[in-house]
Amino acid sequence: MKSIGRLFMSIFLIFMMNITIFAYELNFSNVVPSDVTPPTILSESAIVMEAKTGKVIYEKNIHQQYFPASITKIMTAYLALEYGDLDGIVTFSEEAVFSIERNSSHLWMVPEEQITLEQALYGMMLQSANEVSNGIAEFISGSVEDFTKLMNQKAQALEAYQTHFVNPHGLHDEQHYTTAYDMALIAKEAFKNPKFREIIQTPRYEIPPTNKNDIRYLHNQHYMLPNRKTKYLYEGCLGGKTGYTDQARHTLVTYAVKDGMELICVILKSEKPQMYEETTELLNYGFDHFSLIPLAKKNTPSPSIPLKSFDVVKTTLENDVYTVLPKSAKREEIQKMTILPYEIQSSVKKHELLGYIIFSYNNQPIAKANIISQKDYDLSIEERSIGMTPEKEFSSTPSFNIKKIILMVLAIFLLLGGLFSILSVLYAYRPIHKR
Repeated sequence: MKSIGRLFMSIFLIFMMNITIFAYELNFSNVVPSDVTPPTILSESAIVMEAKTGKVIYEKNIHQQYFPASITKIMTAYLALEYGDLDGIVTFSEEAVFSIERNSSHLWMVPEEQITLEQALYGMMLQSANEVSNGIAEFISGSVEDFTKLMNQKAQALEAYQTHFVNPHGLHDEQHYTTAYDMALIAKEAFKNPKFREIIQTPRYEIPPTNKNDIRYLHNQHYMLPNRKTKYLYEGCLGGKTGYTDQARHTLVTYAVKDGMELICVILKSEKPQMYEETTELLNYGFDHFSLIPLAKKNTPSPSIPLKSFDVVKTTLENDVYTVLPKSAKREEIQKMTILPYEIQSSVKKHELLGYIIFSYNNQPIAKANIISQKDYDLSIEERSIGMTPEKEFSSTPSFNIKKIILMVLAIFLLLGGLFSILSVLYAYRPIHKR
């Protein structure tokens, strides 16, 4: 009788395990596991994020809030490039010029002075000019106040939920803060813009004579750029942004590329030259021990969906899909599972999302590819037969089938429980043969 009980419990646990696995399949972690001991650093907060995937390779206090100082200007530049015309003329108001601390970084702009938005961006990102940040904000939104609203809206859109801006330059304010993780998200998005990349890599720049001043010579303040003659230069560094206030201490954002992998390193509340030394350590850790791995290519045909009134709905993959794994990982052990919808609407639009391919390693989900329709389909039916490809697949919509599976398991549980009770009774009243 004990063997029957064990059998019943085994069956029940198998079903419950399947539910757990299914629910967990869609739980993605951004942090890449490592079998290598990461560097120990003195900076209070730091992160290394891979730029294509957003995967986190190194973390220290990445969700703790700190003052960003001038790395704030990454968001300002990003928004200026998104909403502004590079040839547009920025005219500096008295408020823009005189509202900053005079001992802070500036270009000695004067009221009514005019430069192009492109020139202003170089002045802000290379020389870290604070009054230029104000001028850009007024040019884009009409006022610094309205521009900071735009900054906060964009931060929320990028899921930088623990960030709040009150100015476009980063001079100290108790209500102006971010986290290493949020700053990496913002930097990751800004880095997608080719002009942003061009600006932060530029070692020197000249602003020609204006209506108020002579030529200005600008020098990039990031000491890790290969074309800067400093002991901190880093091969593959693509630039970034420095920051400093008494309260924030030194902050630094750095982009670097090697073997096709782009890393973003954010350092908060550090000292100089410690911030450069530790950024080098962290970037070396990332490049030496991790790899960017392509998993799926955009427009690759994916499993078709059988229909009653059509042969199939042809599908494809929406985007290139990558992940980051330790170099010690065995790539052949990466598994994939296709999830297709159980029901389909009466029509399918071109590029409509129909399902997913989930990639996993060591039973942990690591990436997801969206399956979309290749073209429009005018359907008169609402259901399809379930088709499986030779790969490890199943068809389901999470909200629908989890309920269905749970009900099925409960039913089986009750049936097996009843069977167990009947067998127990029969066992109790079985004939006992005495010797």
